[in-house]
Amino acid sequence: MAAIVLNLDGLALDYVRLRIRSRAAERRLLASLEEHGQQEPIVVAGREGGGYVVIDGYKRVSALRALRADVVTAEVLDIPVSAALVRSYRRSAQRGLSAMEEGWLVAELVRAWPLGEVAARLSRSKSWVSRRLGLVEGLPASVTAAVQAGRIGAYCAARYLLPLARANAGDCAALAGKVAGLGLSSRETGLLYRQYI
Repeated sequence: MAAIVLNLDGLALDYVRLRIRSRAAERRLLASLEEHGQQEPIVVAGREGGGYVVIDGYKRVSALRALRADVVTAEVLDIPVSAALVRSYRRSAQRGLSAMEEGWLVAELVRAWPLGEVAARLSRSKSWVSRRLGLVEGLPASVTAAVQAGRIGAYCAARYLLPLARANAGDCAALAGKVAGLGLSSRETGLLYRQYI
């Protein structure tokens, strides 16, 4: 599939919330784009009503905007957005998405298809899909936002904050605020969590 050039301003970033932000990776990419230019196209799909939505390449889009670029090279998928998200997941499987990112993807896909079909399309079992969905549906919105922003690690959220959220969402949100505010590691959060329970 040939790549085309698109205006950055016209791109929708609807699914950036399915990924965890990494400031270190963003800095490395920014330096690389500044020195070498865009090497890999982003992946987009057509939106209902016109325009394109970014499926893969959010860090590149953000870095190009920071560099005040006007255009981006993109691969356009001529398939529905949900199918494009599945295709992107299959391509990025070797990159190792976190369980949280997989859960956010599942939560998005169950809007389009039943749980069993989501499982089949992702080549996963129905129980795997259900567990991933439970992982992200059990966390308070403030914790989810902190994980997406990279202020709380995905492992930390799944291992310590999710069980606490199931017992007491308010305490979970309070603990998450402390973890994010102090920049605690997963190990430090684990110690705090064990003291709490």
